[in-house]
Amino acid sequence: MPMFRMDTDEFGNHYIGEIFNRGNRSQWGAEGYICSTLCAFISAAFFFVYCVDKFSEGPTQRRFFTLLGLAVGYVLITAYIEIYKLKTPWYNPKFFPPQDYIRGSIMRDQGNNI
Repeated sequence: MPMFRMDTDEFGNHYIGEIFNRGNRSQWGAEGYICSTLCAFISAAFFFVYCVDKFSEGPTQRRFFTLLGLAVGYVLITAYIEIYKLKTPWYNPKFFPPQDYIRGSIMRDQGNNI
């Protein structure tokens, strides 16, 4: 399996054209390594938060290391979700409802209750 898609420019130089294959049912070799390494680092960040009591010397240091571990975990999970969005372009959840959403009580039927 090739690690990346290699392309050639007009001068004959080779360069990496694609790291993450856009198809759902195909992938390049490095894509699996990148995602599994990212998952391992996410797990390590949260395990770090779990074990912060064992090596912190005071409450201030404990809070700092806990926030640091949570921030690193958040950044890595965000990167993982962005990779997932590259692979599945239909996946795009939003925090707020769409603009045409009817707000109000349950009496204002939106077509999803019986």
